[in-house]
Amino acid sequence: MSQLELLRDHKKPFTIHIKFNTGMNRLGFEIEEAPLVAQVLEASPFLKLEGVLTHLSDGENSLEEGSVTDQQLQKLTTILPHFEKWNPIIHALNSGGMICRMMAPRGQGDTINFWGRRRNWGIRPGLSLYGYNPTNLELPIELKPVMSLKSHIQSFRKIKKGTKVSYGGSWQVQRDSTIGLVPIGYADGVSRVL
Repeated sequence: MSQLELLRDHKKPFTIHIKFNTGMNRLGFEIEEAPLVAQVLEASPFLKLEGVLTHLSDGENSLEEGSVTDQQLQKLTTILPHFEKWNPIIHALNSGGMICRMMAPRGQGDTINFWGRRRNWGIRPGLSLYGYNPTNLELPIELKPVMSLKSHIQSFRKIKKGTKVSYGGSWQVQRDSTIGLVPIGYADGVSRVL
């Protein structure tokens, strides 16, 4: 709540999305905090609520009544009345949930009465943007990554057998070799583990 209160005192208008924890248990306000969050938003002329969201812990079961996803969406539904005056986008579906909804027979998955009532809802594809289908459903289209990571070979170096290379000498040359230096690494978001 302290972060939201800090933002409340910001002197320039800006748009925010508010996340609620419905079962992923990583980030977001607790469901019980919804009235207080709405009060802080109401009190600030600078905070413009654009979205209310949660993160599904198992979106792949989004069509199963009584599933973890069903329970998470039910929790999210209970707080929506606190934010109706802002008419926010409601987004909860991750790649798994999105694919399940997309592939469901017409009407299936509306049993929780969540999606049918909402006009202003969105999705957050994540894994599918990298070409990965997190479900066991066969898709009518091929998922392809929307991004690529490119670099170039900056230089070459001849290395003798047994020479250690990289941080901590994490790789040892098995035979006399020529190696190439590719200038990309953790500063570019690539994990040192790789």
